[in-house]
Amino acid sequence: MGPLPGVVAGLLVLATGCGALGENGGNAGAAADGEVATELSGLALLHRGYGGGDPEQDQALVFHDPETGGETAAVELPEGAVDPMAPELPAHSLFSADWHYFAHASPDSGAMELAALAEDGSAYEAAATLEPPEDQTWGDPRISGDRLWFTAESTGEGQEGTRVLSVALDETEGTPNQEGALPLDANGQPSDWAVDPDDELYIREQQQTTQVGGGNGDLVVRESGDNVMNATLTTNGEQWQDLGASPAWGGDSIVVGPVDANGEVAEERAGAHLVALDENRQGFESTELLGGGDAPVLQHAPAPNRDALLLQSTSAWHRVDIGDDGGAGQAEELFPSPRDTSMAGYPLVVRWSEPEG
Repeated sequence: MGPLPGVVAGLLVLATGCGALGENGGNAGAAADGEVATELSGLALLHRGYGGGDPEQDQALVFHDPETGGETAAVELPEGAVDPMAPELPAHSLFSADWHYFAHASPDSGAMELAALAEDGSAYEAAATLEPPEDQTWGDPRISGDRLWFTAESTGEGQEGTRVLSVALDETEGTPNQEGALPLDANGQPSDWAVDPDDELYIREQQQTTQVGGGNGDLVVRESGDNVMNATLTTNGEQWQDLGASPAWGGDSIVVGPVDANGEVAEERAGAHLVALDENRQGFESTELLGGGDAPVLQHAPAPNRDALLLQSTSAWHRVDIGDDGGAGQAEELFPSPRDTSMAGYPLVVRWSEPEG
């Protein structure tokens, strides 16, 4: 993999004062002793084809100023770590909360690869390879809390099914825990799964749907503990569903975007809705987001303290402030949507994070 924009000879080029990071701008400070002092905070996006490069070779975790979109840091990923053709890769679950670890799968060997952040903050470097037994293929990694979660698909004769396993990040040589089995969905594929905001396994097909009454439409939700994980809102004859590629909002709120009869993004409909259940979970309120825009919401990132949302339409990122009552304010357009050379054409949201301390 060649040097990424802003990366020279393996070191991240950081501006001091008013300088720029790479060809896309951005600011970051350098420590007085000459060591790189990268502040990994802001709107984190996973670029596949960073700076217009090859979508398989030039992959990076890039931090953007949440107000201007300017780049503040770029961290190189292992070459080919992320499928550039996957449209809804759960990028938000591939990195640990402290950014120290990044997990990806090896499609050739069926192994789990764990990478760790280099000391200078310029790249993720190979840290551990978790090899599956001969009769299994491991894949679909997620990091939650202090554990690495992944699927195990049986390939041996007479063996069927896909299970979810987990192992401690600091004890990857240990025997993985058996967390649960994935039933088949209506299409005969293993059920969608996730690790909820409370670090518990959520398997979509094992959760009952709940219909919730409200004055502005019909709502069906699936929950994991106290967290709404999936939702379908039908209002004025139109359907809105959760944005699966975005981080789970957690608690009793969820963002839903426009979908068509096939469950695909309805390009002709603009905006999204913030749906919030009441304290008894017997009713709900939905607030229109970007309803006056000209494009659907594709991704979102909640603020770390949940008092605001960043929303990506096809053309720009927007900010919406959230009140103490859960209501949303007017959307403010902030900056054009960054682009990459993946099939989707734009980088995938990881999360909106604040500086440490």
